[in-house]
Amino acid sequence: TGEILGDGANLEFTEFIVKKGYWTPPEPRTQHDILPCIFKMPGIDTPIVHEFDPKYLYEAQIEHPDYPDVAKLGHKWGTVPILNTMAMNLGGIQYTAFPFNGWFCSIEIVRNLMERYSPEKFAMAMGIDTKSTRMWKNQVQYELDRAICHSFDKSGFTIVDLETVGEQFVTHCKREKANGRECPGQWSWIGGLAGPTNVTWHKEMRDFLVTPQYEYCAQQWKVVGYDEEPPIDFDLRSRNTSSTTSLDTLSLAINSDEDEFDIKIPRVLIAYGSETGTAESAAGRLGRSLRICRPIVCSLNDVAGMDVVTKKAITHVLVLCSTFGSGEAPSNATDFMKTDIPLRLLVGTKVAVLGLGSSMYPDFARAGINVANKLNQAGAVELIPLTKADEAVDSPAVISGWLELTKNLILPESLETQIEASLGFGNEPVEYKLKWSEATEAKEIVPRFSLPTGESICRVNEELIIGNDPARSTRRIVFDVPPDSSYITGDHLSVQPLNSLDMIKRFAMVFEEELTNAAIAAGRDESDGTAKLVTWQLQQTFEVDCLDNGQVYPAQTCFSTPSTLADILQANVTLSLSSASVNDMVMLLKEHTSMMENNAKVADFVGSLDKLIAEGEKHNDGGSMESFLSLYPTLVDLLEAYKRSTKSVDERGVGSVPSIAYVLPILPRLQPRLYSISSSNVSSPRHVEITVGVVHATTDDGVVIKGVCSNYIAGLSPGTDGAHVSIHQSSFRAPRNLESPVILVGAGTGLAPMMGFVQDRAIALKKEGNTDLDGLECHLFFGCRSEEEAIYKQKLDEYERSDVLKLHLALSRSKVQPKMYVQDAVERCGEHLASLLIDENCHYYVCGDARMGDECYEAFVNVLRKFCKMSRIQAVNHLKRMRVEERWQYDLWGVSTAMDESYAASKELTRKKRASRAMNWLNRMNSVNEEEIM
Repeated sequence: TGEILGDGANLEFTEFIVKKGYWTPPEPRTQHDILPCIFKMPGIDTPIVHEFDPKYLYEAQIEHPDYPDVAKLGHKWGTVPILNTMAMNLGGIQYTAFPFNGWFCSIEIVRNLMERYSPEKFAMAMGIDTKSTRMWKNQVQYELDRAICHSFDKSGFTIVDLETVGEQFVTHCKREKANGRECPGQWSWIGGLAGPTNVTWHKEMRDFLVTPQYEYCAQQWKVVGYDEEPPIDFDLRSRNTSSTTSLDTLSLAINSDEDEFDIKIPRVLIAYGSETGTAESAAGRLGRSLRICRPIVCSLNDVAGMDVVTKKAITHVLVLCSTFGSGEAPSNATDFMKTDIPLRLLVGTKVAVLGLGSSMYPDFARAGINVANKLNQAGAVELIPLTKADEAVDSPAVISGWLELTKNLILPESLETQIEASLGFGNEPVEYKLKWSEATEAKEIVPRFSLPTGESICRVNEELIIGNDPARSTRRIVFDVPPDSSYITGDHLSVQPLNSLDMIKRFAMVFEEELTNAAIAAGRDESDGTAKLVTWQLQQTFEVDCLDNGQVYPAQTCFSTPSTLADILQANVTLSLSSASVNDMVMLLKEHTSMMENNAKVADFVGSLDKLIAEGEKHNDGGSMESFLSLYPTLVDLLEAYKRSTKSVDERGVGSVPSIAYVLPILPRLQPRLYSISSSNVSSPRHVEITVGVVHATTDDGVVIKGVCSNYIAGLSPGTDGAHVSIHQSSFRAPRNLESPVILVGAGTGLAPMMGFVQDRAIALKKEGNTDLDGLECHLFFGCRSEEEAIYKQKLDEYERSDVLKLHLALSRSKVQPKMYVQDAVERCGEHLASLLIDENCHYYVCGDARMGDECYEAFVNVLRKFCKMSRIQAVNHLKRMRVEERWQYDLWGVSTAMDESYAASKELTRKKRASRAMNWLNRMNSVNEEEIM
């Protein structure tokens, strides 16, 4: 007849298993035949078919308490809903058939019965006239709902009605809200299905993904290949419950037959894209945890095109990539993004991508997302779904969790044990040793590191703040533009810093015994004294060897060897501690302490460090890490404290520390710092100017902190000293049309890019045809502490006298004026600014700290509400539209930036405070609370 007998959703599947000979349907067929359960196991080409014993099938015969003819239709329904065709991701493993069960809501069965079978037949059985009765389907639905509930109750099985489940769901949502959580929901499946009389009808819902949860996936029988002929060595079609036992036995037999399998060592590629060093540092940690696999660890640029996968037979590609600027990839990942990967090159290769970034920015983890898409398009298989580490929330915890999960999936303990046994590895720990080269001449003092070529000469280095307070220093520094480079006003200048010689000296004295002994072993006279011997040894070249179970190979480090310690410590490694590097250092100290005799006191010291870290990870709270970094903001501070704690158990009384060879492999790379360019490429195409706040702070525990890069470039001598700098493109761009109203907001060194904009504007206005300045508005709101810290004040006054801009100066620590912040100045000019903001050509720029950006955002919202009579939601949407149209641009730092210099009380304390501000900023940008709509 052409009609479908039974559930139409399983029509193709039924035809498939009958055609393949996996199942023979009963005769005669009915609309309620129970289909078998099909298992497709790894290593078995043909599926295993399991038919259920009738005694385990529970069904309710559908009947109506008032209409006997309903029972005569012969419908029945399974009483326990069981699904096994949905996917579940647990621990990075994608289970494509993850069964679960619950109980039915009556409306689910009503909907299915009315969709599959003729509603007219139900109406006839209920005595409902389908021709003269209006809304007869609604009446059938109601009566069928009664029949379902009655049938289940009569059969003794649980079912819930529509009204009850609606009330239960709303109660659940209230409980979740009371505990600070939002409950995701798809309204069309809840309120839409329940109807306007149900309590869920007016319940607003947001459908979002919370993992782990059940997810839809492809029907496996459609995407998995099968052999045409079934195997003949075992029976596939057991028709009783013992088939489960046969299946289990078969699976165990295959897995236990060790002779059938060779142990295959995973061939792992770990690639990173890192701007600040976090991703690279984490990649190094992952490489060490997978050391038995001898992984390749390199930047993404080093594997552009991914041909290494074929050449090295790579089985796993692991990528850690941060996001730079407005969603761009870091500089050491740009070539990778530009290079195509051949289609299907990565078929069968398992990949995992960790995207690092901050949800403060609209393009959160965009570079990581792009890398994942690029790998997937080349046919890669996900080992773990794309993971995002949010620096504004819990980046260290997410990174650590991802590293541990990835390691366990690639190298589970059982496989690691098998590999060690097959390679003859014992339990000997990995050893690191410095291999010193032949002695060379050295200078009496450690020379400052300099590149042979490529340094840009510093032309100007002047103080901008009036006064002699070293803690309040902001400098104007001008460099030559690097050869074959150019910049556009608004770009960033990348500066490669050097660690100070004072810090290098402190580091060397921690290891004075090791360095002195090395110098004496090289033939130096012991009578030269410790200082001279250490200075000489710092200038000798060396390599780092790794000894692992009798094998010797170069240690994985972030620098190239052979080189000298003096050069490496100055130019290659960061000596600042961060939440990402602390764990490795404390673990090293714990291992060193365990090898010491009478180590109780030292163990107590290390235990206190470990406790601080553990408490922070346990509660996902940065408080403990803040305390740690306040005490030990640099590696040298930590090692000096550890060495002091070991003096009491050292017979010589000098203290003990791990060898330098163990410390160097875990040190992160010294990353370049980015500064907003404050010059104009129009007026100064061959020179680039930056405005640098020199960091000199003290932690809560009294430890003095000097910003690595800011103090380095602040000490450059104009005309003689140079630095390695490069241009980084930015999306921060002034409007092309001079007639567009412009609002500039900057506080402190946030004024830097505004100065370039203003210079461009002044030049453009002087050109022929731009002498009439009426109606060309540019308002600059600049905030600082006092008149003495009003940088570039003389230039700004000249621009104001020339009608290039209107200056609004806000002083927060003035001795002669009331306290005022830039947001206060904005609201004071609110009426005029409101008229500019509603101009479709108006551009708004803000640069500085996230807290300032947040407060200015609120000020502009208030201005629009007050003077344009907008509701809050209208004001918010107006600013959002400006952002979408790129008429509202910002360059804000509110989370950990590329500079190791953001200290209030300590680096981690500042991170936490600014992360809170960043989230506040983001929330206001992306949503409006219900209470704020009115």
